[in-house]
Amino acid sequence: MGPRGLVRGSILLAGVVSALSAAAGSGQVFEDLDGDGVRGPHEPGVPGVVVSRGAVIVRADATGRYVLPDEEGTSSGFVVLTRPDGFDCARWYRTDAGDFALRRRPPDGPSFVFAHVSDVHLSNQAGDFARYGIPKTIAAAPLWLSGRMIQLMLSFQNPDYSSRDGAQAVRDALSGRIDTSGMSDARVMGEWVREIASLDAPDPILAIDPVADFDASLEELRALSPRFVVSTGDFVLESNKADAATVDRWMHFYRERTGASGLEFYDTIGNNEIAGTENPDFRPGDPGYGKVLFEQIFGPTHYSFDRGAFHFIALDTHAAGPADPEKWRFDTLAPGVRSWLEADLAMHAGRPIVVLNHEPLVADRRWTLPMRLSATVDEDVAELLEGAGVRWTLSGHVHVNGERRRGGTQHIVTGALSGSRWIFPPRAFARGYRLVQVRDGELYSVWKPSGAPQVAFVEPAGDPAHHATHPRRPQNAAPQQRRQIVVAAVDVAGPFARVVIRLDGRVLPQERWSPYFAAASYDPAVLAPGTHTLGVEASRSDGSVVLDETQIEVAER
Repeated sequence: MGPRGLVRGSILLAGVVSALSAAAGSGQVFEDLDGDGVRGPHEPGVPGVVVSRGAVIVRADATGRYVLPDEEGTSSGFVVLTRPDGFDCARWYRTDAGDFALRRRPPDGPSFVFAHVSDVHLSNQAGDFARYGIPKTIAAAPLWLSGRMIQLMLSFQNPDYSSRDGAQAVRDALSGRIDTSGMSDARVMGEWVREIASLDAPDPILAIDPVADFDASLEELRALSPRFVVSTGDFVLESNKADAATVDRWMHFYRERTGASGLEFYDTIGNNEIAGTENPDFRPGDPGYGKVLFEQIFGPTHYSFDRGAFHFIALDTHAAGPADPEKWRFDTLAPGVRSWLEADLAMHAGRPIVVLNHEPLVADRRWTLPMRLSATVDEDVAELLEGAGVRWTLSGHVHVNGERRRGGTQHIVTGALSGSRWIFPPRAFARGYRLVQVRDGELYSVWKPSGAPQVAFVEPAGDPAHHATHPRRPQNAAPQQRRQIVVAAVDVAGPFARVVIRLDGRVLPQERWSPYFAAASYDPAVLAPGTHTLGVEASRSDGSVVLDETQIEVAER
């Protein structure tokens, strides 16, 4: 073959390769040095980054190039980049294969703090809560019955709920608006429900303002400066019952508010983001039904990302029935999601993995029986994760805190940022979020009430009301082995000026892990058998102090 034939053959071969690559799906992961989103001649590829389409998952080669093979049954609506640690990516998913532009940032390292929020239930019109925020059966019931129904609902949901405290909190919220003197608990609750149910957007009767409360929570979080925020679903009010225009308004509003906060959010779909499932006028096939609006506004309902040494997986355990698209389950993996999950777990085997999901994977034994029976995902999903070596799951949904260890997995549930959907005062139903300290491949966490300080023992476990979590420790530790102490000390919206840890009144040397977590240790071998007191003292610059104490036991030797 002559030179012209060789050239023509090379061009033909290049064309075939190019056509095959295009059919399979290919692109470049590169460092966007000038920030224009387009790869320039001097912008290097980023090797090893993971890209997926459905269950097809590949790593970019040494030049940053990836090729997705075209395998039947594995296609998906999105080509998704697993965002790597040390980089930002404004466009981390695409509807087809192509380039991904990364911008470098400082890596997280072995020690950092992130926040976990759940169940925001945001709406930007007060009238929405009258229409969607209260079960119709309760709002329509007589006053004496609606109050009892509210109390029963709250007691089922929260094992710590006290109807007396709840009613007093409602009285306080209503003081100056209506005469609550002499009312029974049920009557006060009933008045509350009646007043909320009569809300309309132009002139709300009661000061229920979820937007202001959410903005205050964002401001508080921004002042605490976590590295990022994971938000595990139900971030809008009630997509199941609303129409497409209302759901679209809620979702865009939530995204605008979080996007303007200066915080980096990773959002996970919840059951309240599935549009139209309880609206007879909003049917399968209608624009925006089901997960369509979520995908249009937020992108993939399941994805993964890396922070520090940790691999995070955002799950979607919501699936329409195969026989009836109007019958949804909120406790199972659709076949495509399961296939992707198994492939992603295999790709990242051996790494510390955190799974994010709206619904809890395992119930806390302290929850009420209805919650334990109905609030969790199918057990086979938890078994799949445990079998793959997943170390932690973070979830929400039930609006209360919980923690349970099963096998090698620690399942952590975080209470709602909205409390009881912003309707009841925080005294009646707590509002807050979780601060999570990453340290040397482990997670430590504490519940942070919105608008209030938190000073707590994380390890050893202190007051159960602090809902702190720490790693599992060997049960047969040697008596002479030093024991670790971890404390959390967070003021309303920032660190305390000074934190002191004491053992029986003696100040212990401490190591500051972050502005909010500190560690110390003690040697049980030098302590007398019996009960000893650990104390933490957190001081503000004005001299005010917040304290916490817990006891440890030293066995006879």
